[in-house]
Amino acid sequence: MVKTYLATDVSVAIGTFNGFLDNVNVGGASADMVDMTHQASTGDWREKKSALKDGGQVTLTVHYDPDATDPPAIGDASTTLSIVWGTTPNPDKSFEATVLVQNVSVVANLGEKIVSDITLEITGAVDFAKDLTP
Repeated sequence: MVKTYLATDVSVAIGTFNGFLDNVNVGGASADMVDMTHQASTGDWREKKSALKDGGQVTLTVHYDPDATDPPAIGDASTTLSIVWGTTPNPDKSFEATVLVQNVSVVANLGEKIVSDITLEITGAVDFAKDLTP
């Protein structure tokens, strides 16, 4: 049976930064494809091989609180991003990757909560469903 996860208890940590998460988009993971076609390829079909992988980017929208921990700084060394999926106090899965902070912006619309949009570039391997169960 397939387990259904609802985005009701999602938390995010980027190094020492923790924020209340409104939205997360983990996307763009891809692999380069190398054309390996040669004269002996059969049936006029191209032959391809998967090559280097790219983790893509993660975009976050978090509640902005200037009195809380400072948001992650652009240009700092890479840090670990952990997004915990599931129900607290015993979540069972997390997304983990090493990231570089590419962009941080603050959006303040009159009469609405202030949010920060954070764009992270993934560097290295990605664990889309790290097992947290003991």
